Amino acid sequence: MNPISKMSQLQTGHSLEAELCGIPFARNLYPMWVFDRETLAFLEVNAAATAKYGYTREQFLGMTVTDLRPPDDVREFLRTAHSKEGVTAESWRHCTRTGAIVPVSITSWELTFRGRPAKLVLARWESLPAASSSIPGVDLPRPVKANKALDAYEHK
Repeated sequence: MNPISKMSQLQTGHSLEAELCGIPFARNLYPMWVFDRETLAFLEVNAAATAKYGYTREQFLGMTVTDLRPPDDVREFLRTAHSKEGVTAESWRHCTRTGAIVPVSITSWELTFRGRPAKLVLARWESLPAASSSIPGVDLPRPVKANKALDAYEHK
């Protein structure tokens, strides 16, 4: 689809994918969300995010992105959160609803979402060392087979 068609969809369409310029969101297998760059409030989350992190959509929408950070990481996140670098790729730690801390690779894109300056985020849970797999409360990433299928999907 050409950029003019995408803009037309943005102005008239009601689908979330249309609002995100065709980026697969709702059914993406990776946790994704959109947050407001000024307030840091979640504006939208996909089903993979609710499944992985353990919060309902409504709970997410009542939170800010700092709520996913361990307290020790919040200051550094706030230092970089308002950057205007366009597309970023970073490693962070996130907290699930159960309190488990998991390493994640984050890719984010700046955009305007429903009239607000925002960032679209895709979170890939990083593999934990084999010795860490028995830590109570840690929700391990999907099996390797599923990750290979996701990688193949991304390269289409």
